[in-house]
Amino acid sequence: MKKTRIISLCNLKGGVGKSTGVVNLAGALAESGKKVLVVDMDPQANASTFLGIQGEGRTISEVMRGDLVINDVMRERSKNLWVIPSSRALDETQQVLAATPGRELILRDEMSGVEGFDYILIDCAPRLDLLLVNVLSYVSEVFLAVQTEPAALEGVASILDTLKKVQKRLNAEVSVTGVICMMYDARVNLHRDVVAEIQSAFGPKLFKTMVPRRIAFSEAGSHGKTISEYAPKGAEREVYVSLAKEVMKGGKR
Repeated sequence: MKKTRIISLCNLKGGVGKSTGVVNLAGALAESGKKVLVVDMDPQANASTFLGIQGEGRTISEVMRGDLVINDVMRERSKNLWVIPSSRALDETQQVLAATPGRELILRDEMSGVEGFDYILIDCAPRLDLLLVNVLSYVSEVFLAVQTEPAALEGVASILDTLKKVQKRLNAEVSVTGVICMMYDARVNLHRDVVAEIQSAFGPKLFKTMVPRRIAFSEAGSHGKTISEYAPKGAEREVYVSLAKEVMKGGKR
């Protein structure tokens, strides 16, 4: 049986392109022939929207509540790419589950029967809450999505602190295995300085591929397409092809 890499892209700072990263990395991995599942654990449902999926009534929210099981909500979106969508109802679900025994492990338990994927990529909201703890208690790898702007590591300390607590109490296997620089502009000296700061903090965990700020990424998401589908001959597609190759080179680094 194939070993599934279960990865979440995280950052407690919003607007860094995290959901775009999940969607386009998933698209590039699927294009390479890998079987990929995207799980949207963000109540804003950006990853679902960017993939053209609307899931009201049949989302991860209903699974977390126990009203449906994973197979009820999993969608085959395109070749090699499946999606478990989210909706704004997930916020209310989180509140309902706050008093539930074992509430931190609901996602892990519900996903326990999911097999056959090469990659499971999880998007989550930029905040410390029960949903994030559920994600960290389930995944084996965390990729930090970091914008190359001043205070780029703002919020990262909180994620790392939470991760240590989860490692100690809920999931000893989880760790940060990658850092992705988002919205990078090589022409800006400040961006290069920030990358050097990130490199100093995370060393070999920093992926060599830098994701630039490009309007094409936003346009693709607004059309419910991955960048490979929206601009198959564009330089933006090649960015995620390159990132996917780095990801596929190995597991924990």
